[in-house]
Amino acid sequence: MMKNMKTLGRSTASLLTALHDERRTIFSLDDAVRILGGTKKAVSNLLSKAQQRGVVTRLRRGTYILVPFELGSESVYAGDPWVVADRLFEDKQRYLSHGTAMAIHGMTQLFGIGRKWFEHGYVMVSDVERTIVDCLRRPDLCGGFSEIAAGTWMVKEKVKTKKLVDYALQIKTKAVVNRTGFLMASCDLGDEEDMQRLRSALTDTYHLLDPTMPDDGRFNSRWRLRVNVSEEQTRVARAS
Repeated sequence: MMKNMKTLGRSTASLLTALHDERRTIFSLDDAVRILGGTKKAVSNLLSKAQQRGVVTRLRRGTYILVPFELGSESVYAGDPWVVADRLFEDKQRYLSHGTAMAIHGMTQLFGIGRKWFEHGYVMVSDVERTIVDCLRRPDLCGGFSEIAAGTWMVKEKVKTKKLVDYALQIKTKAVVNRTGFLMASCDLGDEEDMQRLRSALTDTYHLLDPTMPDDGRFNSRWRLRVNVSEEQTRVARAS
């Protein structure tokens, strides 16, 4: 039995043409009203029918994504997860960070704030240096210190050490400064000036290198850290 054809009425075709001209695959009900005119109720009914025909997928109330015609009879399409995540919160200050940003920047084995172009549009994502600092602040959101060290090693040629130190000093979490210094030393990043800026901000308090791991390991007096991640763990993460 044949599936329903993705037929387009005149209004739906006009909407799709306008959205493609604007290079917009994710759009809101307000966008559709702006393009087509008429009432929200009428345009909402039109989009409901377009969804039934597999032309669009509703991501949430009032937000839709075009289903690529090359998907044939498929009627549900989630789109690029990075772009969708960005657009779902476009009415708020937001950016992709932590483990997600590591993946985008090529800091994982899978594949300030700036815009990064994907096939379906720009997304807001933390830059490499902010990604490192964010991850050092919340290692639980990116696989722990070993993964951060491995990711940093993978992109070490891209890291602007002065900016990395600036960011670490701006974060209102004291442990970040300690971890940044240890990470930079581990990855052969930065010069003596960078290290001195970080060391001058240290307090007498010791912090865990990785708060996701047990509270054990040797004490590192240079960076005021309890090094509860073995060099072997970090070495394995780099080589994997």
